[in-house]
Amino acid sequence: MWISVFDEKYFVKHAIYNSSSYDDELNKRIKDSKKLFQEDRLKQLVASSKIPEKVEVTTHRFIRNANVIVEVLNRANGICENCKSEAPFLRSKDKTPYLEVHHIKKLADGGEDTVENALAVCPNCHRQLHFG
Repeated sequence: MWISVFDEKYFVKHAIYNSSSYDDELNKRIKDSKKLFQEDRLKQLVASSKIPEKVEVTTHRFIRNANVIVEVLNRANGICENCKSEAPFLRSKDKTPYLEVHHIKKLADGGEDTVENALAVCPNCHRQLHFG
């Protein structure tokens, strides 16, 4: 029986990432792992390090307009603008409803950081809007 072995130490020490390439590589490794028989995956787990190595990831961020964030959250008044449910919890720092500001047209795709291009959404809806 042939078992593929992935040498994570080599991969991590010899890779340079940006946020997108890291996510792409991790998703590829997850896809490859799903193709293995469980027995093979469990053997690899036994042989792998339990402490993950660190790698530096470079990323670019947009400097967001705080007024847009506050106005969108105020407009929502604690209700997800996608599923219409109440915010799942209150922020510990200020007891305000926890919602995330989502851009309808992504900033990375040229979307504007405006109240009109944004929704206040619960974390589940935010993930669904990006990955669903």
